[in-house]
Amino acid sequence: MEFDIQPKPGKSTARRSAPDYFSRPVRLRLATLVAMLGLILIAMFEAGKPETWERLGFGSRSVVESVDTDADNGQSDSHIATQHPDVRTPESVFGSPELDEFWSNQFDQMVVADRTLLFRLLQAAKNQNPLEAAESANVVSLVENLRVGFDLLASTEQEIIGFEQRNQFEKLSQLLLDSAKGNTLNSVTDESQADLQQLQSLLDRLAFDSIDDRSSLNRSAEVPAWIRAWQQVSDRPLPGAFTDVSYIQLAGQPAAWRGKLIRVRGDVRGIEAIEIKEQMPGFESYNVLWIKPVDSNRTPYCVYVRSLPDGFPKPGKQLQQINEPVVVDGIFFKLRSYHANNDQIETCPLIVADTIEWNPITVPTVTPPWSPPVWLLALFFIGMPIAAAWLAIGVYRSTTGSRIALGQNRQMEIHETLAGLSGDRNIKTDQEKIRELSDSILSEK
Repeated sequence: MEFDIQPKPGKSTARRSAPDYFSRPVRLRLATLVAMLGLILIAMFEAGKPETWERLGFGSRSVVESVDTDADNGQSDSHIATQHPDVRTPESVFGSPELDEFWSNQFDQMVVADRTLLFRLLQAAKNQNPLEAAESANVVSLVENLRVGFDLLASTEQEIIGFEQRNQFEKLSQLLLDSAKGNTLNSVTDESQADLQQLQSLLDRLAFDSIDDRSSLNRSAEVPAWIRAWQQVSDRPLPGAFTDVSYIQLAGQPAAWRGKLIRVRGDVRGIEAIEIKEQMPGFESYNVLWIKPVDSNRTPYCVYVRSLPDGFPKPGKQLQQINEPVVVDGIFFKLRSYHANNDQIETCPLIVADTIEWNPITVPTVTPPWSPPVWLLALFFIGMPIAAAWLAIGVYRSTTGSRIALGQNRQMEIHETLAGLSGDRNIKTDQEKIRELSDSILSEK
């Protein structure tokens, strides 16, 4: 037996009870959810920018580090140079290996003060400028010691040290004495200048060979090379004498570039002034620049500069941060160690320069774009995920509640229908229908 049960008029159907996803409230909720999810993606993109976190107060590690000139570093540098000058056994400067060896031995036996005095003496002789009286008195004993050493060499190497070598040394030593006393003004010949240049080249090599990489800056053994580097940059070499190098070349092959005229590029991120303790004619303080290389983010260049261009930010005694693009023509000194602000000992290329080339970027005056305040960014990053989650839960609950309400309505309709059917006299059971059928048959008989 089949029953065709229909809901009573006025009751809601399943279609009317289910949520209508095309209705305006539901579409508004879904559109708001999609928009907030898009804002979350934008927030994730902005969170990936370091400058966003810097604006929120979370500082990032800068290339400019705090400096500790007394720090030593025993670490090795893993950089490998891709290009470097040919490193070959240097040829004899004076044309006689014995004379080169003599000057090398004499230089090694000198104390730092005598080495420094010899460099000042050579500079004075080439420029025909007399030394101060206090230094002139020490030159006599210095030259006498050189003569004693040469006489000892000549007596043991009579077959090699001939008249020409003796004459050359005697003229050179006498020229040094006269230079100390100021007696060579307008009297230095081209031949004497050539002899001085030969001796200077040899001593430069010896001085720069005494430099140790990955060490602190204030090593006394490096003072002669330090003074000589300043003498060289003060002579203002021609721009074509400088070679463009990269950070990895200096970090990977420091010995190959030591004492060479180089050119580097980068952005000055920090600047400070340091007073000079030793006597350096021409200036009284160093300008120390910490430069971010254009081709590396590893560690900065540390550049000591005598003078700065007009208009360049003036340094103070404390390290101050700036951001200026520069080109540096100078002499590579060594890889120096310094104490970084992450409590690590780092190394970086140390360069000596007379000045720098500064090309400030002129930015047209425009109205700066609107930038949201920090509190708004923080509220955005925190509030958007919470609001999106709340809206998603609300949509889920609304759809789930509708399904539950629909099920409950159907159950109520079924119970009401069955209750109505139980009181309907027109609806009979099978037994009643069989009885009526039996009575109708008997009545026909």
